[in-house]
Parts: sequence; C-alpha cells; structure tokens
Amino acid sequence: MFVLCFIIGEDSYEWKKRTNFETFSFFSYGDFFDFAAKYFAASTKFCSLLEEKNRRSAIFANFVKNWLRLIFISGKICRIGKEQIMEGILTVLAKAAAFILIIVTGYVLKKKGFFHPDDFYLISKIVVRITLPCAIVSNFSRISMDNSLLFMCVLGLAANVVMVGIGYVSELHGSRQQRAFSMVNLSGYNIGNFTLPFVQSFLGPVGFAATSLFDAGNAVMCTGATFTVASIAAGTGEKPSVKNVVKSLCSSLPFDAYLIMTLLAVLGISLPQVITSYGETVGNANAFLALLMIGIGFEIRMEKDKIARILKILVIRYGVGVVLALAAYFLLPFDLEVRQAMALTALGPVSSVAPAFTGKLEGDVEMASAVNSLSIVVSIVMITGALMILL
Repeated sequence: MFVLCFIIGEDSYEWKKRTNFETFSFFSYGDFFDFAAKYFAASTKFCSLLEEKNRRSAIFANFVKNWLRLIFISGKICRIGKEQIMEGILTVLAKAAAFILIIVTGYVLKKKGFFHPDDFYLISKIVVRITLPCAIVSNFSRISMDNSLLFMCVLGLAANVVMVGIGYVSELHGSRQQRAFSMVNLSGYNIGNFTLPFVQSFLGPVGFAATSLFDAGNAVMCTGATFTVASIAAGTGEKPSVKNVVKSLCSSLPFDAYLIMTLLAVLGISLPQVITSYGETVGNANAFLALLMIGIGFEIRMEKDKIARILKILVIRYGVGVVLALAAYFLLPFDLEVRQAMALTALGPVSSVAPAFTGKLEGDVEMASAVNSLSIVVSIVMITGALMILL
C-alpha cells in the first residue's frame, strides 16, 4: 500500500488522515476477511483519491476495488461454508449422542433392576422377528433396485472370508483352539442390530438397501459357514454341512425379508400400500429397540491376563476395518450413498452370535463376550467419526 501512496504522490501519514484510518497494517488483524469487510467503505474512498490523479491510477484503482470486493465476497462464502460444515458436524454428533444415550439407558435400567437379563432375549426376538423385517420391507419398497447392488452380497461374503483368513494367520504360532477363536471373533458384522440403525437414520433408502444386501452375504458366513471352517481349524471333527447353513439362513426372518424384497425389487413388483405403511410404522421402532437391546446385553467381564489378547483382536479387527472402509469409499464404482454405507459397515462391531459359536467350539466364552461388547464401544466412536467426515 505504500506503493499506492507513492503513485498518488501523497505522504502515507497524510493519506491515513484523509481516510480516517487509525492504523494501516494487514498484520494488525487476525482475520483478513474481517479486515476487508470492516474497511470496504474506506477502500472505496481510497480508490476515489486515486481516480483524481490520472487514467493509469484510475485503472489501477478499479482493479484494487474489484480485488477487495472479490476478497470480501470470498470471505462471506468461506464463512457460510464453515457454518454449514459445523452445522453438519453438530447434527451428526447430536444424533450419535442420542444413539449412545439409548444404549446407556438400557444399561442403566438393567443395573437399576428395571430390566432383567432375560429381557434381552425378549427384546431381541421383537427386533429380529418384527421390527427389523419391517424396516427391510419399508426401505426396499422405496427404491428402484439397481441390479448392480446385488454385488453387495458378494462383498459381504468376501469381507468375512478376508477376516476369517486374517484370524487364522494371526494365530499361526498359537494353538488350534486359539486359531479357531480368532477366526470366529475377528469375522462377522453385527449389521441388523447395530449398523442398520445408523444407516437408517443418517443415509437414505439406497444406503439401507446396500447395507441389507451386504448383510445377506454376511449372514451366510455368520450363521454357520465361519463356524464350520473354524471347527475344522480347531480339529473338533466337525465336518462342513451345507444343509445346516441353509437351514439356519431360511430360519432367519431378516434373511428371508432380504431375499423376498430383493426378488420383488429386481422383478419390479410393488407391495400393497397397506403393507408398506405397516412396515414403515413398525420399522421406525427398530433403531430404538435394537440400541436399547444392546444396552441391556452390554457387559464386560474379563481377567487381566486376557486383556492383551483382547486388545490384539480389536486392533487387528479395526485396523483392517479402516482399510476396508477407505477401499469401499474410494474404489467402489457406485454412487456416493452406497459407498458411504459400505464404509460404515466395514467399521461395524463383531457379529453378536460369535460368543455362542465360541461356546460350541469349547472356547473362552467370557473373552468372546468381552471382545463383542468392547467392539460395540469402538464401533460407536469409529462410525460417529466416519459420519462426521463423510456427511
């Protein structure tokens, strides 16, 4: 600006007096955009002084005026952008906090005696057999199925295969029982009771459908295939049984709902409005009941000498989960909502049936339960952070 003062042939002190500036230094203000906003009127007077001199000064004055105007507008845009980002982050945090409070409510009410341990199984039946199938019907009925989304089933199957393989390799130097334990407790995703409530609340029907189809592939492994492979690794003599896996899948109402609604969507068949309205009304309760159920069932009991192994399993699980989430978001050739859903799914907790299958393998059920409960806590943090970044 001293160059400008030289051009107009005035002493800088004299110029400051005529423009009523108290000081003239960009470095006296922390926010340059606030500087441009506060002194825009003064800059206009400054430009009029330049125009009095000659044409060259006038051209340069117009340039300065437009430049300051551009800076001022840019500053307003940046402020609006920052406000929108902060608003989005606060919205995500508010919803995530509500989810956490529901889980805490279930846990506290159980400790106070309002809920009993057996109530977990009652609410679980309501979620698995009523609200979750209705949520699936409601969300699938609101989308036009793209056949390419069926690839999510393959992803669900493949993600489990990868985690089972990592579980086996991570315990190559351990006992056969340790290998089987890691294979069961590193793989599987608790989607229906945990991830779907997040997806249902933060993403649209397409994201919900993509997550549901992923869960269809995930269910194939969680309901028996992983257990069969782990039993072979443990040397228990358990032989693969396709019949048992198929039987488990067909007896799962959520899986049946995935299958039926996927077929109807692919064929372009619509359900009657009364059924979709019923599904929407009942399905809206799924998120609350599923999270309340998690709070009632949440319990951590573990011996100190097992902490190192539990932490090892969780570090491997979520280290690989972050890699899979990044790969899903940046590499999958699908719309943004689908990629967001897959990224969230990769950060989900361990399958809720893992402790039961650990017991069948005569493994450490207490440690499996601790891994399962802690994975819920870690997933809440990870998914909340991912939502703040992705949305």
